[in-house]
Amino acid sequence: LLSNHAENRGGGLYTKGMASLMIQNCEIIGNDAIEGGGLYTDQGSSISLQNLMICENVANKGGGAHFFYTDVDMQTSTIRGNTAQGHHAKGGGLYLDGHYQQLIGVNIEENQVMSNDYCYGGGLYVDSGYPFTLINVNIHTNSAIGDYGAFGGGMYIDQSYTLMFDNVQINRNQ
Repeated sequence: LLSNHAENRGGGLYTKGMASLMIQNCEIIGNDAIEGGGLYTDQGSSISLQNLMICENVANKGGGAHFFYTDVDMQTSTIRGNTAQGHHAKGGGLYLDGHYQQLIGVNIEENQVMSNDYCYGGGLYVDSGYPFTLINVNIHTNSAIGDYGAFGGGMYIDQSYTLMFDNVQINRNQ
C-alpha cells in the first residue's frame, strides 16, 4: 500500500465491521488521511498484523495507523517515520482506541506528533479502557512537539483498565 490518499480515514486501507482480517508481510508507506494515514480500522473489526513496515504516513490522528474499537494483535512489525500533525494531533506512529490490543516484537521509532497547540504520543497514543499488552517492544527516538503542550514523546496512555508490559524499552524520546 504505497502513496495513497483519503480525504477522511485510511489513506492506504480502511476497514469497517469486518469479522477478522489478517495482514502479513506487507509495507504500508507514504499514505495520508485525516485519521489513520496508512491504515484505519473501524468498529467491530478484529485485526492480526504480522511482519509489517508502516512508514512515512501522515494524519492528524494515527500517522501510521488508527485502530478504532478494534481488537489488535500486532507482531514482529516496524512503525517508523510516521507523523501526526495539526490541531490536537495524537499518535505519530499508532493511535489505539478501544478494545483489546496487543503488540509483540514491535519497534516504534522515529515517529512524531506536532501541533501549534497541544499534542499527544509521539510514538504511540493509547485510549483503551480495555486490556493493553506490550511484549518485547522498543519505543525510541520519537518526539512530541506542541506550541502549548506536548505530552508523551514515546507513549501517551489516556486510559486503560489493565496494562501489561514485559521487556519494553522506552528511550531517547522527547
